[in-house]
Amino acid sequence: MTQSNILWCSQKISDLPNGSDWLSNRELNRLKNMRSTRRRADWRLGRWTAKQALLPYLNKSHNIKDLREIEILAAEDSAPEVFIDNKPAPVAISLSHSGEIGFCAINTNNTPVGCDLEFVDSHSDSFISDYFTVQEQELMNQVPKGERPLYSTLIWSAKESALKALRKGLSLDTRSVQVDLTQEPGTENWHPMSVEYAESSQVFHGWWREFGDSIYTIVADLRPGIPVCVTV
Repeated sequence: MTQSNILWCSQKISDLPNGSDWLSNRELNRLKNMRSTRRRADWRLGRWTAKQALLPYLNKSHNIKDLREIEILAAEDSAPEVFIDNKPAPVAISLSHSGEIGFCAINTNNTPVGCDLEFVDSHSDSFISDYFTVQEQELMNQVPKGERPLYSTLIWSAKESALKALRKGLSLDTRSVQVDLTQEPGTENWHPMSVEYAESSQVFHGWWREFGDSIYTIVADLRPGIPVCVTV
């Protein structure tokens, strides 16, 4: 089976430049139309993280000109798409953020990819029964009490990643995708998983990792190799 090539990058809000001259004119216009200060900050963090991830892959430097040439624009379905010099770039990306951390995954095969970042948190029994499938609920019942926050966050994050790869987001019922964690052992940092979309039986393969108090998940439509971190 062909493997997708996944690159990833994470940035903190403290990594952001003070100004916004690294954004293209179209990106600046989008930013100006945002009224919420928090929304503006999250949006800037997402674009900065994506551009940092894309620069080395596209053989660009960190100068303002190259940063502005890379545009991250929202498609009609709100999914982020990459443009270089006003032309679509042959690469697919997904963005996420949690708190003051931004996360970007790049699929260099230019096929669907989804990523998500979540702080590990407790989820109530009612949350799990409302948003998890029966099989996922059964898995949670087998998890030791002390590990329930980790696994409930992991399952939720994997769902978010798959819904992004489908370019549907939370417009779909979260129970329409089912997470499978019973995979072969992974590496020291990344662990394999898969998520199946019930309507079409499409299976997204991916990886998850725990880092500090956060969970990172990435899925792609082709079985991906171990995600490679882009060093900024």
